[in-house]
Amino acid sequence: VDGDTLVYTLQNPPADGWTFDNNSGAFTWTPSYDEVTSQQGQRSTRLFFVANDGNGGVGLGEVDITLLNTNRAPAVQTLSGDTEGDEGETLMFVASATDADAQTLTYTWDFGDGGPTQSGADLTEVTRLFTQSGMFTLTLTVTDSEDTVEDTLELLIDNVAPVPNAGGDQSVGEGDTVNLSGTANDPGNDTLTYTWDFGDGSEPVTGENSNAAHQYVDDGIYTATFTADDGEDQDSDSIEITVNNVAPSADAGTNLTGDEGSPIMFTGSFDDPGTLDTHTILWDLGDETTVEGQLALSHTYPQDGTYTAVLTVTDNANDTGTDEVTVTVVNVPPAVIAGNDQSVDEGIVVIFDGTATDPGDDTLTYRWDFDDGEISDIEDPTHVFTAPGTYVVSFEAHDGDDTGHDTLVVSVAAVGPTVSSISHDATLT
Repeated sequence: VDGDTLVYTLQNPPADGWTFDNNSGAFTWTPSYDEVTSQQGQRSTRLFFVANDGNGGVGLGEVDITLLNTNRAPAVQTLSGDTEGDEGETLMFVASATDADAQTLTYTWDFGDGGPTQSGADLTEVTRLFTQSGMFTLTLTVTDSEDTVEDTLELLIDNVAPVPNAGGDQSVGEGDTVNLSGTANDPGNDTLTYTWDFGDGSEPVTGENSNAAHQYVDDGIYTATFTADDGEDQDSDSIEITVNNVAPSADAGTNLTGDEGSPIMFTGSFDDPGTLDTHTILWDLGDETTVEGQLALSHTYPQDGTYTAVLTVTDNANDTGTDEVTVTVVNVPPAVIAGNDQSVDEGIVVIFDGTATDPGDDTLTYRWDFDDGEISDIEDPTHVFTAPGTYVVSFEAHDGDDTGHDTLVVSVAAVGPTVSSISHDATLT
């Protein structure tokens, strides 16, 4: 009251967390978390303040402090990490948070990719493998015993193209089935679509199966390309397919039998797995006759015998296929015509004009039997019948194997004597 300077003192202060100004008497106290939670709603402490003016004047005051449990939420101080990366890549994130009440904090990490969260006490550092591309929001939740705070971080995960493997080079024959087995690794968990382009102009095959089968119909070297597509990006790998030419397979047909001089039919065929090949066709009929460009034909053999006919088919790569057939040509006897029947007088020269034709190219020999004990080996003989009668004249032609035969009838009439002159010696008496 009299304006003296006062000096303040504090008696029975709290155990810790307090400050006191002796000049002003100002008092502050930050109770610990344990003190608050253990003494909530109770008169925790009574403080005594003493004021002294230095002149013997002393004043005494007291304050009762009741602690109330008012939790203070934690605060996220930092949240950082790899905000951009590729699918299949592991990213790292770091956070820090404080709590005014010095409580243990629980960190919960939700990466926004639909995968499991990570949570733990003081879990301030985490890593994450992202298997899908896209924009994701990382949410960090920090919790003390009562309150929760959040912070977020935007993430960009770029797509990565799959890595295809078409397998090893292959070598096959044209017309064979090539089995192609591709594989692909994708750092993301993407659904892949596969395409095989066979490199021969045929339609590519696309689907969810990485394997394919294909027939190459012409020889050559082809590049087969295998592509894997994850819906956003794609990549390809290729292999070399060597397709070797395959010779055509010729079929001359079944063995044949026919007559000399008559047409015999040949029917050949062939097969070639190289359906784009061009071909030349040659028949060697075994009698120095060749025919080109025909699979089906007829041929007349002029001589009987056994012949080997060979069919040769050559493709445009100059590879050949051959097959042969045995042809049995049967001899045919000559066709003989002795001529018309004749009527003559005995002693008259008869001219015979027989004919003999042979379907083969045989050399013929002839025999005439005049039925009077006389024969001739001339094709067109003459003959004189010296006695009247009926004669069955036989004409034969022989080709070395078989004989043709025909007859005609010659009627020979008797002729009376002829007086060419009369002579006499007469004496008249």
